[in-house]
Amino acid sequence: MIISQETLPEKNLYYIGGIILLILKEKGNLNLLNIYDSYLEIIREKKLEHVELEMFFLAVDWLYLINAVYRSMEDNTICLAGK
Repeated sequence: MIISQETLPEKNLYYIGGIILLILKEKGNLNLLNIYDSYLEIIREKKLEHVELEMFFLAVDWLYLINAVYRSMEDNTICLAGK
């Protein structure tokens, strides 16, 4: 679910997507595994509840759908759109 009042904010696609965008802004283009590792670091640092891997992938898919990120075919990395 994109937004739900019944779950913790860190389990919403907007929140997860925001973290992914922040990671890409700070670290540049990364492959999906490195983005997920960075996401887990942030979750541990902030002591937030971990989400299922499916929700993480759903957030990445959502970012593709709204054209916030794209996949580079050259080096198989996820990139911020507009860069």
